[in-house]
Amino acid sequence: MNMDRTSSIQIVIRVCGIVFSILFGLFIGIYSLLPPAEMVGKIPSWIPFGDKGAHTIAYAALGFGLFFACVRIPRLAMDDRLVCSDRAERLRLTSNSGPAVLLVIVIGVVVGFGLELLQPLTGRSRDFLDLCADLLGLLVGIAVALLLLHFISESLTSRLRKRCEASGSATVAPLRSIWFSTIADALADALCTAAVELTPDAFFALREAKAREAGELERLSASGAQGTCDADVSDAVRRRQASLRVFEMIEENLRLAHSTGLPMCQDTGMFVVFVDIGKDCPVAISDIEAAIRTACADAVGRGWFRRSVVDEPVFGRINTGNNLPPVVAWTPVDGDILRISVLLKGFGSENCCSVRMLNPTGGETAAVDAVVDIMRAAGGKPCPPVFLGVGIGGTMEHAAMLSKRALLREAGASNPDPRYAQLEENMLEAVNSLGIGAGGLGGCVTALSVAVEFGPTHIAGMPLAVSINCWADRKVSLEFSGWEENVPTVRDLYASDGGKGGR
Repeated sequence: MNMDRTSSIQIVIRVCGIVFSILFGLFIGIYSLLPPAEMVGKIPSWIPFGDKGAHTIAYAALGFGLFFACVRIPRLAMDDRLVCSDRAERLRLTSNSGPAVLLVIVIGVVVGFGLELLQPLTGRSRDFLDLCADLLGLLVGIAVALLLLHFISESLTSRLRKRCEASGSATVAPLRSIWFSTIADALADALCTAAVELTPDAFFALREAKAREAGELERLSASGAQGTCDADVSDAVRRRQASLRVFEMIEENLRLAHSTGLPMCQDTGMFVVFVDIGKDCPVAISDIEAAIRTACADAVGRGWFRRSVVDEPVFGRINTGNNLPPVVAWTPVDGDILRISVLLKGFGSENCCSVRMLNPTGGETAAVDAVVDIMRAAGGKPCPPVFLGVGIGGTMEHAAMLSKRALLREAGASNPDPRYAQLEENMLEAVNSLGIGAGGLGGCVTALSVAVEFGPTHIAGMPLAVSINCWADRKVSLEFSGWEENVPTVRDLYASDGGKGGR
């Protein structure tokens, strides 16, 4: 991947745009504030409609420059591998132009309006039609800039394709291009859907939790009706009512997300990707990585994802602008399948995750106590009801990775080891006994499910990690197979059994 090329294009375009904008901004400012006497004869006769035509042309030039100053070039747009695999048509230099267009219109209108307000100070009059001419000019300038950027993109892509052909890259089997497109397209579509709609297992878990909360409220209310309603019972009733209201708001939120296509949560998260690649899978790891990055960039560009990733954590913390790079973990498996699973990990819940290095003799009690202690400290901050992933074993960082992988399991699906399945039930019961409840307002449901993954560890330790997902349990799991076919088979693992926790 040639990031230097894209970075250079971005720098050249932005610098030219800034210089052009400053020059024409000064020109417009000076001429807009000249006294009427000094404006006589300054508008060339070849400009149609006189003053209004001059406004249109001047603001077209300003809009042209501002667009190039504001536009963000996709970092993957000039990736050699994407061009050689026929993916360039999906990600061009103009792919992320929408925000720049809006910004140019806002800046241009503010400049025009401001100058109209100042003009009476120099003896000139305000004119609403001047603002209309300014807006028309901005639109013309943006259109010309988009057209020019499109031609630049086509020219660069054509040159890259010729280089691919010269080097033999274009002679790679057509299947490779089909594999790439299938993976990237399916994953991008799934990510856009995951930001808006819960998987069936998460939806069912919420519905069952609401029914449980309603049943508990009915029991407490009946207790009060029988004359046993003391202060504690009344307080419990109020807490159950508040918790039930939270579930109703969650349902309304999901309904609105589905009907509008907007994300169910303002924090659309960071891409945490798990790739299980079969040892006989014919797709190159470099192609899989490029397809993942392309899918993530595509989803962010068209799925209303909030830009939430910075390039480094301590100093500049400069936003990457596209939620890339994703966090990717690779695991080799038997066979030729390719399984790509993604968590859209919001940081309201991520900030409440924790790792404990437990005494190896602590056993089940220490593990349950640690999970309860972590959730007690989290309280209502991770937007309960939550999904808990618990990783036990390995080393510190491996336990954390196991806990993240545990979040990929369907809610209600037990660990295949009956001992750990029982441990999951014990942890879930202990966490729900905390009484944190939905929204942290009190209730009988704090956690919707607990999933435990474990691995071998050292004799001297028992690492335990807890990863928390809020009720907006956004996840994707796709399995690709049938590589010998014209188009590989894609299976959504959360939809394959109705999402009832059977996987």
